Amino acid sequence: MRLQKSLQHATALTGNDITPVDAWYGCNIQRAMREDGENTVDVLTLLFAQTLEMMNLTHPWNTKELARKQVKEMIAFDQTNTVEDLALMMDMMKRGQLANHYNRPNVAWVESSMRKYAELKAAAREQLADREKKDRELERMMAMDPQMDKRTMAQFLGGRNRLTPMDREEMKANDRERKAK
Repeated sequence: MRLQKSLQHATALTGNDITPVDAWYGCNIQRAMREDGENTVDVLTLLFAQTLEMMNLTHPWNTKELARKQVKEMIAFDQTNTVEDLALMMDMMKRGQLANHYNRPNVAWVESSMRKYAELKAAAREQLADREKKDRELERMMAMDPQMDKRTMAQFLGGRNRLTPMDREEMKANDRERKAK
């Protein structure tokens, strides 16, 4: 079910709809190949053919078998890709955002595009990892200090009294102890 949604989403995808960060949450290509390898390759081959057709240039992929072989090589290039990653990469390839094809798309152009997309994907994954690290740190700090709240600095400086009745009682008890000494 998830694979079918992912494949349908990939065919309707344009570069404005998704970023490499968003593509991380798609269907992993290894899983897609295990569940329905033929359909996955067919859909990606269709996307590759649409990419070449939109470019309207001569290219070495004259037959469906050659295009399927190239798509399988693209799948094998990086097993951590998602179906959405490959669809986004093909969309970026046809827009010329990854590598220059000098009006003659070939295998070297596809490989350089895949390497460039892998760099973009690595940067996006680092961004996700940093975000998750910050979220975990905030959760850890919240767990350590139950009084920590999510006030902004303006609210904090505004001086609203946020002490709980328990805190007030504890402070009164500490004051009494100090005065008794």
